[in-house]
Amino acid sequence: MATKAENLIKAMGGNITSSIGGGPELRGGRPAAQVPALDVKRATNVIVIPTEMVDPDPDQPREDFGEADESLDQLSASIAEQGQLQTVVVYEEGGRYMLVCGERRWRAAKKAGLTKINATLLLERPDELMKIILQHQENRQRKAFTRNEEAKVFRTLMDKFGMSRADVARKLAISESDVSRALAIDEKLPEDVKEKVVEGKIAPSVAYEITKVQDPDRQRALAELAELGATREAVAAEAKKARADAGQVVAQRKPPTSRSGRGALRQEFPLGDGASKVMLTGPAASNPETCVDGLREALAQAEVMLAEQRGDAEDAARDQAA
Repeated sequence: MATKAENLIKAMGGNITSSIGGGPELRGGRPAAQVPALDVKRATNVIVIPTEMVDPDPDQPREDFGEADESLDQLSASIAEQGQLQTVVVYEEGGRYMLVCGERRWRAAKKAGLTKINATLLLERPDELMKIILQHQENRQRKAFTRNEEAKVFRTLMDKFGMSRADVARKLAISESDVSRALAIDEKLPEDVKEKVVEGKIAPSVAYEITKVQDPDRQRALAELAELGATREAVAAEAKKARADAGQVVAQRKPPTSRSGRGALRQEFPLGDGASKVMLTGPAASNPETCVDGLREALAQAEVMLAEQRGDAEDAARDQAA
């Protein structure tokens, strides 16, 4: 039996080849019943509704709808000429319709001067988690999310629902390295460099290599190098040199420390193989509660390292295949 999530996702599919407002019957359904008060025609779960009765989702993760690169104009012209080939997804709320998926199509339809739009009507309001999943899947299938838009989705799932990066990857059916890279680009790069990624001047895979350098000035220098056409391998090599230089500076500035370790707080956790152990030292080892917090943080860092390693392997495989 299909789950609620599968039914909702299935409801988003299906091309609608009839033009907006065209004819009393929609493809694949029984004759539509007229609802005079709302002027809405229904056939199964597909409805035709006035564009003015649709409200955009204020929490929609997409921020770029294509005004800057004229892609919205192109979509609008296509809808005006060929009709709407894919429904938007809505649910009813207060006598109006809230968009779940398809805001670009709705905006393009309005821009084309169309007064009605084909919509798939969800029978109930989706909960917040399901709405996020639906919107992410929809946007990956249409005009791709920018990295900062995807990072917004990932961060919402992690902050609001307590998910790890691995949980987010499983829930959205994407690789964990995609999650880690999008978050790294969003969190570690200066705004002007991130803008170049959004504009397509720097490829995400190259931008991820730049995140491995901490100094913003060096990051900007690497971004300029990428804009001039440097390959990912060349940028990665320069980033490695920058990290090495930074490491030498840190080593020179680091004050001498005692090697005795006497009096230092320390907890050891033997592992099941009988030969390995995890050691926690410093204030985090002061009591069981802080030990657990410290170990969880260390695990999260190890998961990021693993995701990055897998991502590097994927990049190498793609480069070899290209």
